[in-house]
Amino acid sequence: PQGTLYGASSEAGTIRIITNKPDTSGLYGRFDVEANHIENGGSGYKLEGMVNVPLGDRSAARFVGWKEHVAGFIDNVPGTRTFLGLDDGAGGYLPGITINNNQFVEEDYNDIDIVGGRAALKVDLNDNWTATATLIGQDQKNHGSFGYDPSVGDLKVQHFFPEYFHDRFAQAALTVQGKIGNFDLTYATAYMDRKLDSQADYTDYAEAYDELYSSIGGLRSNYGGYDHYYFNYVDNNGNDIAGTQTIFGKDHFTKTSHELRLASPSDGRFRWVTGLF
Repeated sequence: PQGTLYGASSEAGTIRIITNKPDTSGLYGRFDVEANHIENGGSGYKLEGMVNVPLGDRSAARFVGWKEHVAGFIDNVPGTRTFLGLDDGAGGYLPGITINNNQFVEEDYNDIDIVGGRAALKVDLNDNWTATATLIGQDQKNHGSFGYDPSVGDLKVQHFFPEYFHDRFAQAALTVQGKIGNFDLTYATAYMDRKLDSQADYTDYAEAYDELYSSIGGLRSNYGGYDHYYFNYVDNNGNDIAGTQTIFGKDHFTKTSHELRLASPSDGRFRWVTGLF
């Protein structure tokens, strides 16, 4: 039962990734290189490496590192947006502001850069007890947008602000395994710290709202003699401001877990597991 063995969040299914553990048998390593290209997009690569280092008869360390560049395939093409101006007081509107995205034009601008590493130390305390400590961290930076606007073109957008998604985390963990009589005892604890920052362009929506409300002055108006400012895009002097919008996101969260598990011998015809999480 997944919910019992891996927590309530696993009741709909679990993907379990089990990393290779440090090995006392000898010194060895591996290095992989990959290059790739996306049709109608950019080129990417991946670098991966690991090394296993024995530290004696009862201990060993394992180090893993990776770096990846995922090519983009969305183009931010040149374009302009024109917003309605302010009410001219005579039943019309003053000329609105027209903006362009020249400084953000770029081909294949939704690329991704990932770098990370993992270190593990395994110590056999005696013939029955083993402790393994691990530290893993990764930094991922996404650029651009992963959607496109069919009205602009296939795999194309016209965006007017920087767009990015920055996700980085670090996790430290300790697992102690041993035997009490014929029963297997496992204790595992982990602490994770994760931060996310993002920015996304909202200009397309702002322009759509401006058009939707055009009959009463777009995003701002003095319709019917009353101030109906849906969004008051003027500065302190009453000058018109472009109705562009961008969204900033910021998250920071931590997670601490403890698990204690006791299991009956695995070669028995009747087996059971009990524990606390």
